[in-house]
Amino acid sequence: MNYLANAFSINMLPVENFTLLQIKRVESQEVPSDVVSAIGHPDTARVVQGILDYEVPCNRLSLKLEPEDTLYVAQYTGPRLPEGATKLPEGANLEFFRVTLKPEGCLGCREQECTGCAIWEMLQGQ
Repeated sequence: MNYLANAFSINMLPVENFTLLQIKRVESQEVPSDVVSAIGHPDTARVVQGILDYEVPCNRLSLKLEPEDTLYVAQYTGPRLPEGATKLPEGANLEFFRVTLKPEGCLGCREQECTGCAIWEMLQGQ
């Protein structure tokens, strides 16, 4: 499942089920339109919707990510959004990040030519 949120929390992680976490900055065009919104503030949802150019409903939900899930985070920095905002205010910025989990880590091969573990896959961008 693909999710879109405006924040990331350790509470979203199934701590007992993964060993690797990858966070990568992405362009807004890389955020797929099939995301389930987990943006709980209406003004933030409207601003993100304006940038992504597809519907992003306000949707308060508690997320618990699974290893096959991808979380896209719309990270806002700047002054408090004015009520009813539909675009970024002066001096504000919105960056997107992709958060992925891998259920397994290094297989212990310790070889330079290792190609069989999640660490190698992440380093290769997979």
